[in-house]
Amino acid sequence: MNNQDFGDMTILSQWDNTDRSIAIHTFSNRGEDRIINIEGRYLPDGGLLDFNLQLNKINLRTFDGYLDEVFANLRGIATGELKLEGNIRQPLFNGNLFLQKTFFMVDYLKTQYNFTHEVEISNNDIIFNDLLIYDINHNICRASGRVTSNYFRDFALNIYLYPDRFMALNTTERDNDLFYGRVFASGLVNITGPTNNITMNISARTNRNTRFFIPLQKSSELSDLHFLNFTGGPSKETGQDQDMDLRRYEVDLSGIELNFDLDVTPEAEVQIIFDSKIGDIIRGRGSGSFKMEINTLGQFNMFGEYIIDQGDYLFTLQNVINKRFDVERGGRISWSGNPADANVDLKAVYRVRASLRPILGDFGNGGASDLRRPVECHIILRNKLMTPDISFDIELPAADQDIRSYVEASLNTEEKRNRQFLSLLILSSFLPDQGSSGPDRASSLGMSATEAGINTVSEFFSNQLSNWLSQVSRDVDFGVNWRPGDEITPDEVELALSTQLLNDRISINGHVDVAGRQTNTSNIVGDFDVDIKLNRSGKLRLKAFTRANDNLIRPHLSPYTQGVGLFYREEFDSFDELMNRYWNMVFSNSKREEE
Repeated sequence: MNNQDFGDMTILSQWDNTDRSIAIHTFSNRGEDRIINIEGRYLPDGGLLDFNLQLNKINLRTFDGYLDEVFANLRGIATGELKLEGNIRQPLFNGNLFLQKTFFMVDYLKTQYNFTHEVEISNNDIIFNDLLIYDINHNICRASGRVTSNYFRDFALNIYLYPDRFMALNTTERDNDLFYGRVFASGLVNITGPTNNITMNISARTNRNTRFFIPLQKSSELSDLHFLNFTGGPSKETGQDQDMDLRRYEVDLSGIELNFDLDVTPEAEVQIIFDSKIGDIIRGRGSGSFKMEINTLGQFNMFGEYIIDQGDYLFTLQNVINKRFDVERGGRISWSGNPADANVDLKAVYRVRASLRPILGDFGNGGASDLRRPVECHIILRNKLMTPDISFDIELPAADQDIRSYVEASLNTEEKRNRQFLSLLILSSFLPDQGSSGPDRASSLGMSATEAGINTVSEFFSNQLSNWLSQVSRDVDFGVNWRPGDEITPDEVELALSTQLLNDRISINGHVDVAGRQTNTSNIVGDFDVDIKLNRSGKLRLKAFTRANDNLIRPHLSPYTQGVGLFYREEFDSFDELMNRYWNMVFSNSKREEE
């Protein structure tokens, strides 16, 4: 039956003229095991049934074809006793079945589960309570509900799931190009409706190891030396208008309605993908609340705001050069309907070490400006995520105030600031002032062009080596950055380490920077950060750090700065809201103590 072997079946029957019925005894043996035993009576007048069924290790693959609209790959064995009544056209089953090693996959979510549990059959309805379902990582979801049918046709579901750090999504871009990933969540799921028109109401909170992807399939490119432009969308062959890029997302999910309320925690990683082929991706960890809706027509809406706690942006230039920016804490991405029409307000930083001589000249205590100094290139994105307003800024985080003021004065126009920003991004160095001329400027420009190729190649190999080292351990990220020297500055090698301990409660980040052709202790610089979450939410933190100082004007100052601090963070829309939150917290704690 349904390609499943039930062994050799024997049917014994005898006509009973007294009540005009057929007494039947049927059994099926597979090897030495009797897997089916049926005894009872059949009344031809009305087609009435009255049978007792004993099932022993029935393969659940037999029923795979009946449930393939929702579940796939149904496996396991069933043992139990059932009572069969009703008639041929409308049979009724009652009894209990013990399902062992049951395995199935939810087709929409591509998640695989297994359980062993006893279920009740009541008038053909399948009823289960406090069923413990396990995902592939042995996390547990408690389930209760009912599967109904119209005499084993037109199946309908009414199921409640209570997942605890449970795998709730395991899709790839091939399965769903609107959103995909691997999501572990805790919360409540209610699945209702017929199998060809299911409604899924999900309220959940993300847990560790969650990676959620929202592909927008856009690419960014450098248009000229004055500004950046996000482009993509229509090809020359199609001739479609660019406004079509913000068309409504549609997906062929006819037969399912999804209402998804998701609280994203910093334990989860979220990626906004502009172009997956070239790696134009914003990746972050943070917090936020999302509401995603898919109706039976396949229309996809998304609402909510995501606040980035930490992240990075892999920024692409002409589809060839990519630079990794660190996204600063507090950046926001919000949706109010169309997933492609999101708003963004964030700042990302690209850190580089560059000589200040092209800007400072001999300013700054002799030749001290020849040495490479930390420089931060800020890119600020605001308004529409797909076509943002972009501005640039350049900062010297470790420089004295006199040096900062001098550099700010040299970058007093947007054109100068943009030109130096792109020079740092591509060449890893400042450009000489446009007002200068002669052999020094020509030599410097020629040197910059040569350095562009060397820096790009060295950064490529540094990134590849960092990726290889990070694959050694899932818990530790390694980083290597090699900056080749020139006639003035020596070679520099930076080794970075990042790890999280005790369920991500302690974060350690640090690097050692070695500069010079002959390594000695004076050439070694180290920066380290330790971040300890004092409570589960991470709102209260203890931080400690050590930083290397770059003092061009006053080199006699201490080469290092250390510090420790206690941080507390709250987010609120009004001061009254914050006070009410504290009041309710204190009041509820006092009430629990009294009880």
